[in-house]
This record gives sequence, structure tokens and C-alpha cells, in this order.
Amino acid sequence: MRHTARKRLVAGVLLGLLVALSSVGISAAIPSVSALTAEPHHDRTLKLINYFVERYHYRKTKLDDPLSSQILDRYLDALDVNRSYFLANDIEFFESYRYELDDYLSARDSEPLFSIFNIYRSRVLNRIDYALDLLEKPFDFSVDEVYPFDRTEAPWAIDTADLDDLWRRRVKNDYLILKLEDKAHSEISKTLKDRYQQQKRRILQISSQDVFQIVVNAYMSAIEPHTGYFSPR
Repeated sequence: MRHTARKRLVAGVLLGLLVALSSVGISAAIPSVSALTAEPHHDRTLKLINYFVERYHYRKTKLDDPLSSQILDRYLDALDVNRSYFLANDIEFFESYRYELDDYLSARDSEPLFSIFNIYRSRVLNRIDYALDLLEKPFDFSVDEVYPFDRTEAPWAIDTADLDDLWRRRVKNDYLILKLEDKAHSEISKTLKDRYQQQKRRILQISSQDVFQIVVNAYMSAIEPHTGYFSPR
């Protein structure tokens, strides 16, 4: 099983790279960023966490397939709870890890979860640049359409065109909110560009330690919803 899982991990890394490369074709403004990977001390931290969970946590939780499934769900919710970035085929690929994360984490290996994050980051950068491009074109407010604010239970976008339509309505809604405040086009455009650029800066500032904290929080909250991990700074 681990041999199959390792091949899937390699495929995940390749998928992340392909996503990044395909994004360049959509918008040349997407920067070339290195994939984030686990740091050496993360191995030791996972060893301690595994030891604590199995021996000292009051639930005496076993790191097994059911817990692995919950960790994956918690992790994906932490990254994209409103289902605005990942595509359905991303989620289908991540399903290959559903009952294998316990094996990886038992071996103190968090790389599959880093692979998922790298794909997520590529998707986010692609969406931000698409949003910025939309601000260069006028919106048609004569069309009767809605933007679904709560997509936590919505189906994942089937393809890029599906995601493009969702984000077109999202940016149009952001624009309309400011327009209803009687702001001029130039001011609206600047405000939204600054907002989206700030989002891009935040995603690019995320470090391996930040990703590891998300990983461990997903792990711990799958055991106990009110349990969290605070990385040393």
C-alpha cells in the first residue's frame, strides 16, 4: 500500500507543477514560486504528537483509516471551505489519500498534505490574477444573476470555465457593493485591485511552518474539535 501511495504522492507533486505551469498561460502575472515542503524538525514534532495522541490524550485515539478520512476533510475545509479554488478533479485526486494519511503521519511524513497545499496555492494565484483581469473590463449589470455567498455544501467546480463564471460573479458583486456606495469607477477599481493584490501577497508569504500548522490543526481537530496546535515562533 505504501508503494502505491508513494506513486500517488509523486503524481501529486507533478499535478501541482502542471497546475502552476498551466496558470502561466492564463495570466503571465502569476509568479514562479517554489513548492513548499516539510522541514526536518516537522518529523520530530509529528513523532511527539503521535506519541501524545496515542498515550496521553484522554481519548486515547488510534491513528487509523477513519481518523485519516476526518483529517483530510478538516484539511480541505481549512484551505477551501467555500469551494472557490479547487476543481472537482483536484478533489477526486485527493481522495486517493483519504485512507492513507494515517500511514504517512504514522511514518512522520506530511508531504502529501504539502502537495495538496501547493496545488491550492496555484489555484488561488490563478483566481486572483483572473479577478484582476476582470477589473479591466466593464460589467453588465442588466443581467439578472446572483452570487452564492455560502458554497460550503455546493458541488466543486467541474472545470476552469465553471470556476471562471463563479469568480466573474464574485468580482461583479464586489464591484456592485462599492458602486452602491456611490464610489467612482476609478476608486472602485483601485480598491478592488488593492484588495486582491493583498490576498496574493498573503498567500505568497505562507511558509512551510504555516502549512505544517494547518496540517497539525487538521490532525488535532479531527480528534477533538477544540484542540489546536500553535507552532513555536
